[in-house]
Amino acid sequence: MRNNLILAKSGPDIVFSGKDQLALEEWRFDHNWRQVQAAPETPEFMQWVRSPDDTVKDHIDLPSLDPQNRNFLCPAKDSPLASAGVGGDLPRYVGALPPEGVEMWDWSKTWNARARRR
Repeated sequence: MRNNLILAKSGPDIVFSGKDQLALEEWRFDHNWRQVQAAPETPEFMQWVRSPDDTVKDHIDLPSLDPQNRNFLCPAKDSPLASAGVGGDLPRYVGALPPEGVEMWDWSKTWNARARRR
């Protein structure tokens, strides 16, 4: 789970409700930008999946949160989201959609490269 833009209005955004936390060792959580109001002292946050390589903010500025707008969930080209991604076999931007002026990422290339590794 890398390079994602995760927007939560309240509560933890990603939780693990299983019994064995070791199950998470097979997962990679990094380079995500997460809009959530963190309150680690509450019981609901005891299950919060955290990553030191994620950016957690109370608010993330985006040009549009309107699904009818062509810039819906796209990072602004001068935003930190435009270059905070992993890069390499993943985009340099965070989220599913590129900032203005950046070509759409070819996700089939990413899926195919990862499938060949198995």
